[in-house]
Amino acid sequence: GNSYIQAVGPENGPPRELYTLRPDRMAVIPGSNGVPQAYRYSVRDAQGRETYRDFQVNRINGRSAILHLKTFHPLDDWYGLSPIDAAAY
Repeated sequence: GNSYIQAVGPENGPPRELYTLRPDRMAVIPGSNGVPQAYRYSVRDAQGRETYRDFQVNRINGRSAILHLKTFHPLDDWYGLSPIDAAAY
């Protein structure tokens, strides 16, 4: 139900590269106005330590280096519902 694409390139220009990010490592940090405040990408190393990087969302125009594509979820505003989860019910 969720896909994340990271745009890499100049800040005020078109992206030069696009990367798909693993959805199981992404988390949406909710904002107060219905727009995400940030997206957090976290990774655990071999010793179990977690490192993360936050991708901020512009509060004025809602732009970010992350594009979040999601399917409809009737009970969650931040994440999509996978068709496999819907079929399991």
